[in-house]
Amino acid sequence: MRPHARLFLPLLLAVQCVVAQGPSLPAGTRFIMSHFKADGGGGDERLYISISPDGASWTAINGGAPVWQPPGWAGFTNVVRDPSILYADGMFWVAYTSGTYGRHASFALIKSSDLLNWTFVGDIGTAIPGATDSLTWGPIFFRDGDGSVHILVAISLTGGASFNPTPDLRVHEMHPLDAGFTQWSTPVPLPLPTTNGATNTNECYVWKEGSTYHAIYVDFSPGFWAHATAPALLGPWSSYQFLGFAPQEGGNMLVRPGGGYRFYLEPGNGSGAYRYYDLTAGFAQTGPPVSVAATVEMRNGKIIAAPATTHYADWQAQYLSALPAAQQLPTADPDGDSRTNLLEFSTALDPLTPDASAPAAGLLVTDVGGEKFLALRYRRMPSAADAALTLEVSNDLAQWLPATCITRAVTLASDGSEIIEVVDTVPVGSSAGRFLRLKATLTPP
Repeated sequence: MRPHARLFLPLLLAVQCVVAQGPSLPAGTRFIMSHFKADGGGGDERLYISISPDGASWTAINGGAPVWQPPGWAGFTNVVRDPSILYADGMFWVAYTSGTYGRHASFALIKSSDLLNWTFVGDIGTAIPGATDSLTWGPIFFRDGDGSVHILVAISLTGGASFNPTPDLRVHEMHPLDAGFTQWSTPVPLPLPTTNGATNTNECYVWKEGSTYHAIYVDFSPGFWAHATAPALLGPWSSYQFLGFAPQEGGNMLVRPGGGYRFYLEPGNGSGAYRYYDLTAGFAQTGPPVSVAATVEMRNGKIIAAPATTHYADWQAQYLSALPAAQQLPTADPDGDSRTNLLEFSTALDPLTPDASAPAAGLLVTDVGGEKFLALRYRRMPSAADAALTLEVSNDLAQWLPATCITRAVTLASDGSEIIEVVDTVPVGSSAGRFLRLKATLTPP
């Protein structure tokens, strides 16, 4: 009998797990950005946090005031520049260019549980052999599909005292060696391709789609943004493509659920805020830049999905309040697309529009080591506070067990969802049938 691979999307209301609660942010918040404000007009290089429901309108928390500044902060000499944010294990972490414009062998790291009260973790050393006058610039977090945390940071052997990024500034990979992020690995150069073979790179933002790593980064040779891909984080990197977009900074590349990308950049001092460009799958620009609305100036920041900010009742009131009560239940399917309200809430779909063209999940077959395995790609809304998505597997459609899949990619999308790709651990041909299902579960308040 030919092996079967099928996907089921039922709704079960049994309690599975409680989603970790995030900070107290307005319902509907989907994005968080860490950024600084300005390096002109006297300098305001401190940490600001802005939030957004849609990626187009941003509001600074803390009444528009900075949420962190180093003890003894002074403009241009004890800075918070280019802050990159990560949410992991119930904590927010921010790494940033520190001191006098990074003219030393370290970057700084702080942490917070609520985005308002921050604790200094330490100066993370970036010393490398042969460095005589170090410059450390732009640490950027990347979390791989397996959950491992990495930082891509530009380090120069020379030129620190004169703040000269050429010819030695080059992106390196580092990763924490302990749960408290106090001990870190030795920097390893990232072999990013450049136009003329030089190694002068900066501001490397990495994301992963399936088994392919993508990077956008500043290539100093032609000037500004380039793109490359690799089968592993440390390379080999190839498929070089120069994107341009000079002289803008602070790149964030988010995947658009319908295809292509949304590229966030900021044009520098006095610009007011970020702008974004919608790009095709091949990174061609599809329209003019769109300037976001912001309550404070936003310079060189990084975007993450906001965790646990919206409950089903909030979402129900926003999307379903005009419907009869029975059509507002988690088990109801008002648009008749075989996806319940709870599943639509959990996977960033529209409960009033049939989603045949935007499935909650897609089943793939992938080759791993010469064998075929099922791979499942689905969307998860991190801001959904009282819903959980779990995977189950069956060989006969009668008995369902927790699936032991390996997560290989988690990619932030432009609507605030995360695109998840998991791979089964049992080869497709090992049994007469192999079935996966994605289960949406309502969790207790």
